[in-house]
Parts: sequence; structure tokens; C-alpha cells
Amino acid sequence: GHIMCIDNRPCKIIEMSTAKTGKHGSAKASIRAQDIFTSKMKEFIGPTGHNADTPFVVNKEYTIINVDGDDVACIDAEGNEVQGVVLPVHDKELASKITKKWDELQESGEEKEIVIMVTSAMGESHITTMKERNL
Repeated sequence: GHIMCIDNRPCKIIEMSTAKTGKHGSAKASIRAQDIFTSKMKEFIGPTGHNADTPFVVNKEYTIINVDGDDVACIDAEGNEVQGVVLPVHDKELASKITKKWDELQESGEEKEIVIMVTSAMGESHITTMKERNL
């Protein structure tokens, strides 16, 4: 569950194993990880003695106040408007779910709001989850 950089991408470690030292060098690590934004699998094989870069990952919850095309207008917990949030490009299912739920709430007038989790790392920010909350 740790996060590390593989091919300059932030990845969540799924599986890790090590091979013992052989007659041709140091022990080797084999790491399988999943890109936290695109969900693509990545693999790293290298010496166990080398350092690994770890990205600084920030998760923030925002409340949606409008969805217009791909743009998502949001506010944070303090009520400040957040700029630059867009529907997920790599997760069409989540993008569709957000748009559909927003349209349903606008038509029905239910006393609910949509809360999204925005994950930021290495200069990128993406919507990673969505949930409904009663007002």
C-alpha cells in the first residue's frame, strides 16, 4: 500500500518480493505497482540497496456546486471555491457517474450533495472517488 515513483509516475505498491544475493551481485527487488491516476500496472526490478523516490500525495474532499461539460465547480471545507477541477479522463465510469448523479440531483431537488476526493501528486490532480451526503 505504500506509494513510490516508477517511470516518474506515482504508483501504489501491490506486490513486492526479493531474491537473495547470487554470485553476480546484490539482492534484487521485484515490485509490482499500480499508477494511482491511470490504474496502469508498472513493474520495477532492481538492487535492494538503491533508494526509491516517494511522491508527496495529498487527498482533499470537495463539494460539487456545478458540473458544466468537463469542468467541475467545487468548494472546500472552508467554503472557498476551488478552480481547475475536471472530470476524470482515465476513469470514464467515474466521470459518467458524477455527471449522472449531478443531473439527477438537479432534477429531483433532493437535499443531498456530491462530495469528491481529489488526489494530487507530482503536479497532477485527479478526482479519484465520489460519494453522496445528506444535507
